[in-house]
Amino acid sequence: MRKSTRLALDDRLAGPSIGDPLRVLHLFNQYQFFGGEEAAVLRMTEAMRASGARVEERFFASKDWELPGAPPRWKQAAFALNHPAALDRVRAMHQNLGSDLWLGHNLLPVLSLGVLRTAHRLKVPMALYLHNYRPFSVSGSLWAGDGIAKGGLKKNFMAEIFNGAWQGSVPRTALLAGLLHIAHALGWYRRVSGWIAVSEFVRERFVEAGVPRERTHVLAYPYLPTTPPAPAEMPEHFLFLGRLTVPKGVRVLLQTWERVQAQLGTAAPRLVIAGEGELQKEVMAAAEASGGVIRYIGNASAPEKDALIRRSHALVVPSVWWDP
Repeated sequence: MRKSTRLALDDRLAGPSIGDPLRVLHLFNQYQFFGGEEAAVLRMTEAMRASGARVEERFFASKDWELPGAPPRWKQAAFALNHPAALDRVRAMHQNLGSDLWLGHNLLPVLSLGVLRTAHRLKVPMALYLHNYRPFSVSGSLWAGDGIAKGGLKKNFMAEIFNGAWQGSVPRTALLAGLLHIAHALGWYRRVSGWIAVSEFVRERFVEAGVPRERTHVLAYPYLPTTPPAPAEMPEHFLFLGRLTVPKGVRVLLQTWERVQAQLGTAAPRLVIAGEGELQKEVMAAAEASGGVIRYIGNASAPEKDALIRRSHALVVPSVWWDP
């Protein structure tokens, strides 16, 4: 390697030297539904390239394992720990790029936790961007049933397992908990050179979990202005933008609007919900039952979001988990 295997994030990521651009292999396992994390990953690629870095993306998609011809479930479980075919592609791109740094986000299930070991064997620094709590949480949200499962910070995943926190399945949650235990026991996470948290709160939770503070950094999602915002319009609705999951408070939101509508009837304020996720059918059913008080529009594009915000009284953020 042309660079030290120790990652000096503060110095090296501040900007490449003239004539010596930083070469970054950007790794991400896309979720079943597009969301804020994936949008942030794409913005990071753009920002690094704008700063002069040479960035190549190697993305994998969880939905590929739901298609015909996908590996059987038992083999998918093994591949989540170490997926040779995916790692071969990563190694090939690394050799072509001559990368100085691997920047990873979500690694499961197709990319696999084995990418941590592979980076160590190739002596390339590995940085993980922490959008959530996945290394210490099976679901990534530290959420089990109806509360925070703090035991995950001590690698105790029993609460999440009993509540089927991952994909609503106890067996799948138990299996993934076992894989996380193996990765920790083998020291794969100890080989991560830099942990980049989306907020100080997330950073402190990882330090609490045992990650050395000197390896942690904070880089919040950026605000990227494009054009001057249009003037606000006459407000028509309240607005929820986000992934449709229990930790995001979607059920709390629906229950609240049901109570409001019961009290106010036709005078109840309108609610627009935009996003995708596991509770999509519940949201659609609630919208249909509301008689037009709740409107569900699915995933909204950036221009659509701008227009919805301009016509909203306020954004509603009902999260009940430790939202990063």
